[in-house]
Amino acid sequence: MTDEAQDEYTPIIDGALLVKDATIIWVGGARDIPESPKPDVIHDGKGLWLLPGLIDCHTHLVFAGSRSNEFARLRQGESYADIAASGGGIIQTMRQTSAAPYEDLLETANHRLKQWSSDGVTSIEIKSGYGLTLDDELKMLRVIASLQQTVDIDIFPTFLAAHKCPPEFLSHDAHIDFLITEGLDTVASLDINWHGQPTIDAYCDPIGYTPHHIDRLFNAYTKAGFQCRLHTEQTAHSGGTEVAIRHQAISVDHLEHINDTQILQLAASQTSATLLPLPYLHTREAQCPPVEKMRAHRVPMAVATDFNPGSSPIASLPLAAYCSTNLFGLSTTEALLGITRQAARVLNKTDRGQLTVGTKADFSIWDMSQPDDLVSGLGLARLVQRVYNKA
Repeated sequence: MTDEAQDEYTPIIDGALLVKDATIIWVGGARDIPESPKPDVIHDGKGLWLLPGLIDCHTHLVFAGSRSNEFARLRQGESYADIAASGGGIIQTMRQTSAAPYEDLLETANHRLKQWSSDGVTSIEIKSGYGLTLDDELKMLRVIASLQQTVDIDIFPTFLAAHKCPPEFLSHDAHIDFLITEGLDTVASLDINWHGQPTIDAYCDPIGYTPHHIDRLFNAYTKAGFQCRLHTEQTAHSGGTEVAIRHQAISVDHLEHINDTQILQLAASQTSATLLPLPYLHTREAQCPPVEKMRAHRVPMAVATDFNPGSSPIASLPLAAYCSTNLFGLSTTEALLGITRQAARVLNKTDRGQLTVGTKADFSIWDMSQPDDLVSGLGLARLVQRVYNKA
């Protein structure tokens, strides 16, 4: 299955592709395979579907502890903001993660990644953001760096600098000052594979940081060579989208409360939208992102899990794709693009997410009758039969 247009996939029935040096060098019908170069190894897909490797472009996979008790509180009518205000939420995970030894974080994260691998995922973004101190954040980033050396999935790190203000800081401004004066050079010098530019993220929301805070943070980090992305417009309209676009962010994520003006600005920019239907489902949000308006203005829409211990403790990218269709109204094609090519765009990578000449030999084989099977029901991720992810 290959894509030829901005917003559609074009299936090739009885298709084939050739790979050389971990790169796709030819795609087409099996009867049209060129005589040269003659392949050394031939794999017979036996009539199954070949798709690009799936990409989860937004996760918080490294953390310690559990917040399953919050699920009952959500069911009883408390909001995510109420739980956070009472000492739960992100700050609880920060305490648990900061107390956890490096070895424990590495072991649990490595175990969790097996779920993504079994779902046909070949690339995943993992954020820090649960550290009470800079040393704790560096601990998380070092865990991510170790995972890069030990697992078959390509891991894209993100420094989630301004997630929740640690209690030791008297104000959000003081925390932003610290991130600029102490955090920037330290994180920039870390021995980790950023896959290009280092990436910084933040949380702009009434229960997070203001646009003013984000503007200061991004000003400093982008001048130092970081690319940025932003959690924003999640629980209410926050105004973070404009700040992200001004700093040429690669994506703005959540967007339940994005407004019409911001959609027009997003459409005119190079910034993608990342839709996160699983936290919407888990926290029982009342408002979903205005997908129809974003579609009308051709805003690129990626889909991801936002896997985390509080608002999205759900480790399934195919389930996120299903929920993007069932809850947000994406088409099958939009959902598939959202977890492949559009997700690759969010990672700022053009070498994956599509089966075209010149891209990475990064694909998966699926036992299904049609692509709708992948995004139209629950529990169908196990349709994946084999994953190829060549370095």
